[in-house]
Amino acid sequence: MLACVVGGSNAIGAFYHFIEDKDVRLIGCEAVETFEYMSRTEGIIPAIESAHAVSYAMKLAPTMTKNQIIVINISGRGDKDCAAIARYRGISMSKIKEAFAKEKAFIPFITCGDPDLETTEKIIEAMAAAGADLIELGIPFSDPTAERSVIQEGNLRALSGGVTTDKVFDMVRRVRQKVTLPMVFMTYANVVFSYGTARFLDKAAEVGIDGLILPDVPYEEKEEFAPLCEAAGLDLISMIAPTSHDRIKMIAAEAKGFVYCVSSL
Repeated sequence: MLACVVGGSNAIGAFYHFIEDKDVRLIGCEAVETFEYMSRTEGIIPAIESAHAVSYAMKLAPTMTKNQIIVINISGRGDKDCAAIARYRGISMSKIKEAFAKEKAFIPFITCGDPDLETTEKIIEAMAAAGADLIELGIPFSDPTAERSVIQEGNLRALSGGVTTDKVFDMVRRVRQKVTLPMVFMTYANVVFSYGTARFLDKAAEVGIDGLILPDVPYEEKEEFAPLCEAAGLDLISMIAPTSHDRIKMIAAEAKGFVYCVSSL
């Protein structure tokens, strides 16, 4: 029997009690080739943990007799690991590039939950049908400092109506059954921090979000988010303002997805 329990740093604790067990062999093996092989031939995208077990089984099988069998439980969802495999292979999975295939892109914005999430779903579908190339979804926040009165009031209406981050995630999951356009979240650092940054980004990627805009996080502080966004397969969208001046080239050089240019009226 082959079992792959957890992975990464978590495996240290999971495997600890088996270190001295003489009946258990702890084996390290490469899973990328097997992950890709199973995706091509089995019609499934295996979890990377399962791919480790299958990888060793493929090496072990040629040494076995015909009356021996290997039982492997293929579990988990491999779509959560696609971004990591792509990065390992040097492949960009950003769907945001698709929005700029014609160089110019129409990018509308909506505050999720204003007036309610059911209406938000219908508006997103209408935006897609009307020719949007990418859609920005605002997660409501109580103090949207980068916004003027129209969006501030929309945020307050959404929050007063009981909209939460989890409810927005659930709404996006439903919308993704019909809308395939790239979509990005626009929200504030506190929303992400309070949810748990890694947990927020993993959940966003899981429901089908392609990028994140945080207007209150300047370039100099982006490292709190950029590595975790990359790990989740999301583009952290950089912003450039009229006051950026000498920082523009520096910001643009490291930008992901697209550059958000802030206007000044």
